[in-house]
Amino acid sequence: MTSESQRNDQIDRLIQEDSMNFRRCIRLSPDPVMIFSQGRIVFVNDSFLKETGYQSAEDLIGTDINRFVYDAKDLQNMERLYSGEMFTGQFTQTIRKDGIWIDVTYSGIPIQYDGLPAGLIIARNISEQTSMNHTLVQTQEQFNSILSSLDAGFWSYHVSEDRMMTFSGILSKLFSASMSDGRFHTLYELWEMCSSNKKITYEQFRHSILSEEAKAIEFSYPNSDGSDAHHMMRISVIKDEAGNPVRLNGVVINFTEQTEASRMAHFLAYHDELSALPNRRYFNQQLKDTLNLSKRNGRMVALIYLDLDRFKYINDSLGHSAGDLLLKEVADRLAAVKNDCNGFISRLGGDEFTIILSDFSDQQELERQVRQIQEYFQEPVVMEGYPFYVKASLGVAVSPLHASTPESLMNCADTAMFLAKESRNTYRFYSDIASRKNLEDIRLQYDLQHALSGGQLSIYYQPKYDVKSHHIVGSEALLRWNHPELGMISPARFIPLAEDSGLINEIGEWILESVCDQIAAWQQNGIYHCVSVNLSVRQFQNGNLVDVVRNALQASEIKTNLLELEITESIAMDIDKVLGTLIELNRLGVIISIDDFGTGYSSLSYLSKLPVHKLKIDRSFIRDLMSDQSDAAIVSTIVSLAHNMQLKVIAEGVESEEQLKMLDNYRCDEVQGYYFSKPLPLSEFELMLEPANKYAFYERVNNPDAKLKGQFCKFVIRSLIAGDKKFPEYQKRIEEMLDDEWYSWDLYTDMLQDISMRVTEHALKNAGRAIVKHGRKFFVEELGYRSLEDLLIGYREVFDGAISGLPEHERAKVMHYEIGRFVVHYTVRQPLKFSEGVVCGFFEMFDTEVKNIESRRADEHYYEFTFTW
Repeated sequence: MTSESQRNDQIDRLIQEDSMNFRRCIRLSPDPVMIFSQGRIVFVNDSFLKETGYQSAEDLIGTDINRFVYDAKDLQNMERLYSGEMFTGQFTQTIRKDGIWIDVTYSGIPIQYDGLPAGLIIARNISEQTSMNHTLVQTQEQFNSILSSLDAGFWSYHVSEDRMMTFSGILSKLFSASMSDGRFHTLYELWEMCSSNKKITYEQFRHSILSEEAKAIEFSYPNSDGSDAHHMMRISVIKDEAGNPVRLNGVVINFTEQTEASRMAHFLAYHDELSALPNRRYFNQQLKDTLNLSKRNGRMVALIYLDLDRFKYINDSLGHSAGDLLLKEVADRLAAVKNDCNGFISRLGGDEFTIILSDFSDQQELERQVRQIQEYFQEPVVMEGYPFYVKASLGVAVSPLHASTPESLMNCADTAMFLAKESRNTYRFYSDIASRKNLEDIRLQYDLQHALSGGQLSIYYQPKYDVKSHHIVGSEALLRWNHPELGMISPARFIPLAEDSGLINEIGEWILESVCDQIAAWQQNGIYHCVSVNLSVRQFQNGNLVDVVRNALQASEIKTNLLELEITESIAMDIDKVLGTLIELNRLGVIISIDDFGTGYSSLSYLSKLPVHKLKIDRSFIRDLMSDQSDAAIVSTIVSLAHNMQLKVIAEGVESEEQLKMLDNYRCDEVQGYYFSKPLPLSEFELMLEPANKYAFYERVNNPDAKLKGQFCKFVIRSLIAGDKKFPEYQKRIEEMLDDEWYSWDLYTDMLQDISMRVTEHALKNAGRAIVKHGRKFFVEELGYRSLEDLLIGYREVFDGAISGLPEHERAKVMHYEIGRFVVHYTVRQPLKFSEGVVCGFFEMFDTEVKNIESRRADEHYYEFTFTW
């Protein structure tokens, strides 16, 4: 009994030790452990407390298991433990003390606890792993989304197993085929797809990839519609530690659009966009290559310059769109030259084409081919329902007969083409004798490009004279070219070259700027001298003429009426194209005159619409004025016509006293010519501008009769100095100036401003009364104004000057006017009574009552004077 009792005690001790060891193990387990019995928690270890956020086991012992178990499946698992059933690897979610849900996996073991059925739960927090898996899934989805949005495919190849490990589905789209049909599963199949032309063997292909010699491969693969798609495949080699290739990774990109864009860019770089023919760059290279080849094989090469006849007429009459259609039609017809004559055709620009011929044996064969090219222009071109017969002029030069280098051959062909243009609708071969003048023109045109920058161009001035007084009233600026080798070149020779080449725009702008700068220099020295500048039709066509003139005026700060612009009669008569420009120029305040008047087919109705101020009679009528009654009648008619239209007349080419006297009898206003002076360089011309002549010009106003305006200023000035005691010592000198025949509006207004600053208020009142007394005679009877509105609108300058009594920067200005209302600004220092007297005087001339005269101080310098009638 004792032995058995001892054995039982020993067993109990062992059981207690095992129980203690078990409890110690689960207590120290790194995994959370919970024991429950009869639905309540009876044990938790420290790891469980840590994962669930509780501080001590007492907080949980005796609480319901539902605190951590919510799902019906999990509750069923708990019940299974009571029946002795074990389970592992279950997943659930539970909540911590702080309300945070965590992901866990758990296993259950049925046990006895204090003699009762119980369950032991061993759990593991997998929230971090779950989050990582979720992030990985999202990343993979994003990566797949990016791959699917890219026009690129990816693949990975196992070298030793010779199989594709993976590839993206986009490859099926790129190659218009399903990847499940066995295609592109091995490296050999990859070679078959990207080496359709089989330029290299499979062994060479595999070696070049594995040795990393070929990191990028370009290839074409047919689309489902039969067109070729262009691809780029980049390959990277993955090696093991020993340096042996184990895997290949590849990226395939469809760059068909880029390839086509590159081809188009290359095409446009060497072809004309409108006609699709080779352009100048392509032509230059082709001509060079053809000449080099001809030197080796001993054959001749012909270069043809082709220029359309009357293309400008069609372009101007029907518009640029019609001109473009015509050029396309010509290009299509010339394309036949490639087949018929084995020629190379190109468009250099505009209506100029070139043809290179090398498939001929002699001159006769070449002429036959040239005539065949001309036959392409026999049929009319139908545009807007009308047939147009377009002809061409051709210039032909042959290498090595005429030239051996591309540049010289082009010059010869161009010269021959100019010869053909003289007759039109024909062809000419280059000839040294016949082309000598044209070669000189080409040389001059080339030299002219450097003449402006090289300081070879200069401006001469030919004075204009008043017919009555023979005093200088202005001058004409004339361009001269002193060639470093050829000396002085006639303007009749180089001006047309400047017109043809377009250099006239640059030269014309330089002339305007230079003339305005010179006028400004004279103006600063008290010399107010008007200079006329000739304008070219090219300057009107350029579209920026108004801006060029405006910029020159603003930069020089000259009086705008000191610049006169001369246009030819032919330009003026193209009224639809020039009227808008002339109106804008007129608004700038410059003088506009028509040059060479009488040589064209002027329409009086057109002339009345143009904002011009002068007519210049062409020298051809003046030359035979004394001997040809027809010319004399024409001159007399022009003068009468101009005066009736209130325009001034100037005659050019006056070379004798008899011509001058007859022009005086015809009442011509101004003259210029060799009788007075030839065109002079600036240094010589300035000697003619004596102080006595510095005011000798006419102010530009609507009515050019400066004499009447001068007379009006005279009696105002005499009224100012009459009876004023400060002026006796100056009165004689002033009277002498007033008796002079210089009827310069600018001179007298300057005197008026100066005197009005010095005289007494009594004299100012006298001036106001003089205007009232004598104004009607000058403005109503002699100038013929029928209404007050005509006077104020037409003679705003006179009105301005009459009320001004201060220097220009303080002069009273009409700031705004409309029919029925005037607003006048004048300075504080100007007596109010004089201003009111002048204003009332103007209105009384027309029996008009002035109402509501008001004045208020606008700022520290000006009063605002308002009245209505």
